[in-house]
This record gives sequence, C-alpha cells and structure tokens, in this order.
Amino acid sequence: VGCDNSIQQPEKDSSLFDKGLFNEALESTAEAQATYITKANEYLANNSFDEFDIILSKINDASTKQQLVEEKIKSLTNIQNKYLLSSIGIIIEDDNSTDYESIHIVAITQDGKVLLSNAENTKIEGDSVERKAIDNPDGSEGILVTQTRALSYIGEWNNVVSIETQDSYILGLTTEGTALTAGSDLDGANAIDPFMGSESVWYNEVRNNKKLIASISAGNSHSLAVTTDNAVLTCGFQFPFNAYPDKYEWDKIPVSAFDWKDIIAVAAGLDHSIGLKTDGTAVSCGGNYSKQGNVGSWTNIVSVKAGNSFTVGLRYDGTIVFTGNNLNFKEDAIAVDFNTWKDIIRIEAGLKIIAGIKNDGTVLLTGDGSDKFEDVKSWTNIVDIAVTEEGIVGLKSDGTLISTFDNQEEIENWTDIMIK
Repeated sequence: VGCDNSIQQPEKDSSLFDKGLFNEALESTAEAQATYITKANEYLANNSFDEFDIILSKINDASTKQQLVEEKIKSLTNIQNKYLLSSIGIIIEDDNSTDYESIHIVAITQDGKVLLSNAENTKIEGDSVERKAIDNPDGSEGILVTQTRALSYIGEWNNVVSIETQDSYILGLTTEGTALTAGSDLDGANAIDPFMGSESVWYNEVRNNKKLIASISAGNSHSLAVTTDNAVLTCGFQFPFNAYPDKYEWDKIPVSAFDWKDIIAVAAGLDHSIGLKTDGTAVSCGGNYSKQGNVGSWTNIVSVKAGNSFTVGLRYDGTIVFTGNNLNFKEDAIAVDFNTWKDIIRIEAGLKIIAGIKNDGTVLLTGDGSDKFEDVKSWTNIVDIAVTEEGIVGLKSDGTLISTFDNQEEIENWTDIMIK
C-alpha cells in the first residue's frame, strides 16, 4: 500500500513581480518585509490563498510566518467545514440494477430523521453478525467481522446530521458524534455500529477513547471517519491493485489505522483512501495504478471525493483538480478536462461519474455514462447531490428533491430536507 504525502510548493506569480511586490535586491529590507506581511494579511482577509502562499515564501521571520500559517489554516478550515456533511444518498441493493425494488433514496429531514424511499420493498432484512477466518498480509490468520442490519432500521435513527451511501449500505453521523449503519457489506465496511458492541471498531473508539466522529465516508469495501481530534478511523478492506502486462491481481488486506494527522475530511474509493488536511493539502493510501493517489501537489483544497480509480478535489476558488481515470480500469481511458469548470461550490462522485454544483445552482457532469443524464443539465437551485451510475438525486434550495430515477414519485412529496 503506497502513500503520497509530498507537497509541491506554489510557483512565483510573475504578476506580483510586475506589481513591485518582489524585488530580489530589496526583499530582505525591513520595508519590504513589512509590505509582504501587510499583503499576506490582505490576501487572508479575502481568502486569496494562492497569492498568500507566494507572499508567505518571501517573509523571513519564522515566528511571523508561523502565525500567518495558523491564520490561514483557520480560514481554510472554516470553508472546509461547509463540505463535511451531506443530506441525501442512494442505496442500490443489487449492483448495476435499475429495478425499482432495488433502489432506495435516503434523505435527512430538518428534525434529524432519515427518510427511505420504496421502504416496503427492501430486501436486506434482519440483524446478524458474521465472522470468518481470513489470511492477513503477514501470513497470520485473522477474523473478518461483517454485519447486516435491516434497512428498515433507518426509520429508527434520530439526531442524524450526515449520511453517506455506497452500494447496499448507508452510514449515518449523529449530533452526539457517533456513527450508525444499515444494509450489508461483505467486506466489513459497515462493521461500525453500536449494535455490534465490542466488535464495532468505531464504537470502541467513541466509548473507550472518548473520541467523537466529525465526518464519514463510505467506500466500496471500506469506510473512513474523521474524529474531532483530526485523526482517522477505518473499517473494512482495501484492495491494493497490481497491474501486470497480461493480468490483474488483487490482494485483499485490512484497512489499518492510518497515522495521518491534521485531517478534516476523508474520501473512500474502491481501493484507495484520500485524506484532506486542515492546511488544504491532501494525502493518499491504497491503489495507485491509475495515479488516483497522486494528490501530493494539491494545495488549498476544501473538499475531496473518490471514485473507482480517480480522485477529484475542489479548490477554494471554485476550480477543480483531478487525478486518475474515470473509465473503470479501461486502458483507453481519456483525460478529463476540468478547465471549463468554474464557480463550483460542491462536488460529488460516483464510481465513474463526477458532478459539480455551480454557484448559480446548476449542475455539471462528466464521466463514463454521464451522457445518459442530460436532464440534470436543466436542473436549477441545487445545493446538494448524490451520484450513482444508475441515477442521480438533487437537493433543491427549498428543501425538496429532484431525481433521474423512474418510479420514485414518492420523493416528490418530501419536504423540509436538511440543507447544509
């Protein structure tokens, strides 16, 4: 499992030289240093973080530099916090199925309850915990614990502030800083519920180590959470992917507790994990066969999302950074051009599709299969979005939902959905 923790420093902006802010002969003088400090504070006040980074590199006093960096992190964190929570999701009980009975839309109401569409047709029923022997990477024998909780259990949830869905399971985050789950995942990605008692990894952290969960992410075979002390909790498996000239080989290994620090958000992909740091940089672990983990050069990021074999980031200025490919291991994968994506206020990713909400409430889409959702381009007043290859759901600014799914008329009557 590889990790990318390198950080690329910003290049000098020639326009700043033109403005007389940089002068190699004078930059160390007291007057020049005072100018740099003044400009750095101005850029911080305007959230102009790229320009701030350039000016910061010219300031000599270490103490002043540190104070400015701390102020920048506070400003960035305030923005990043806006993207930690989500109010809507999509559960697909049968992969790649468009069957009405297999599709469930979920949404949080203003009072912290969670609505489940098509509830009378849920196939995941009953509560069970299964344990099976597995081979650990070091050759020792381990135990994989998986759980199934009936989707109807969602109706009992209270005080929910965020939900994350992936395939046939859902994670919920409560105001108390605990995590809930329903559905089923054979790789143990949802083995985090208090229902499991001592075998629930996250529950033990909350109960025994007094940690509160601040954000969550549901991946294909593993789940991630960030605690209020900016550490990361994990559950399930990653599948490091080794590509050979004539074959693909998979090696299932447990997701270990990362040693990442200062994390504010996470994104769980198919076999890779992304951590967003409070300083706007990103780190990665897991598969990197499509370069989906090459995030070490990213700066001033406010949100990250992960798909099958790609990672996408939203920068503070509403532009997009991207690495990997969105065509699900196809060797003829094409580069995704985000140069035309501007004024983006929120991003979301399915396994192969990426959505961006613009500041005018319209939606941009790209990715393998996104062309079948042309109607989404006409949506307006969208503030949140959930994306799968089977369909897309949007939350409007009036607290109602819109969807590309057929036979989901009941959500048209849902109102007062929680807006983040």
